[in-house]
Amino acid sequence: MQKVQSVPQPVIAAVHGIATAAGCQLVATCDLAIATEDSRFATSGVRFGLFCSTPGVAVARNLSRKHALEMLLTGRFIDAATAERWGLLNRVVAVGQLDAACTTSSRSCRR
Repeated sequence: MQKVQSVPQPVIAAVHGIATAAGCQLVATCDLAIATEDSRFATSGVRFGLFCSTPGVAVARNLSRKHALEMLLTGRFIDAATAERWGLLNRVVAVGQLDAACTTSSRSCRR
């Protein structure tokens, strides 16, 4: 996670599927995050008796306090549209458009 934040180039998370625990942390740590519309996100450790404190730091830096706590205290998955609305994602795209969206975002970052 420290490497993601220390490299001089922008790091883009491209999610197609499920990002939970450290995966959700990685999405929150990246400079930009794009996901397919069928992706889901969770910090579900609490469902197994564990509190996801490490992913919670990155998630709490991206989401409002109440949204972050909802994820951390319930362990429920949120869909991509909700993740975008809450601020975890920059954009949600159709399944077949993920690679193109990342390429476009990458070009935008270089300008």
